[in-house]
Amino acid sequence: MIFGFGDTESKEAVKIIHECLDAIAATPDNPKSALVAVEKKYDDAGKRYEKMDNPPQRYTYFFSTFVPIYEGCYYIDFTMHHINRQHPFAPDGWALLATRWMVSVSPDEDPIIYREA
Repeated sequence: MIFGFGDTESKEAVKIIHECLDAIAATPDNPKSALVAVEKKYDDAGKRYEKMDNPPQRYTYFFSTFVPIYEGCYYIDFTMHHINRQHPFAPDGWALLATRWMVSVSPDEDPIIYREA
């Protein structure tokens, strides 16, 4: 746990991962493009927030790497950037926490989500 970050960021990361998995399930013929579309949505929001006078206090955007193994089986590596605009230890209030997540998906089991310690 890092002061100024915690459960909020973990829940947001898991929500984003499930959003990506849902998008991939909806377009199984092109999973990479589904992942890129969700990534772009969050990246665009982050860019808008950085220019706002009164942005949300916390928000997240991410980068991902899609690794296909065989039909219906793949890994996705996520790097989440969690922004806190009112961090008590930052002189300007801005702080960033980067977290890494890995998701393993196969047709035989539910997705397995790992978080880097």
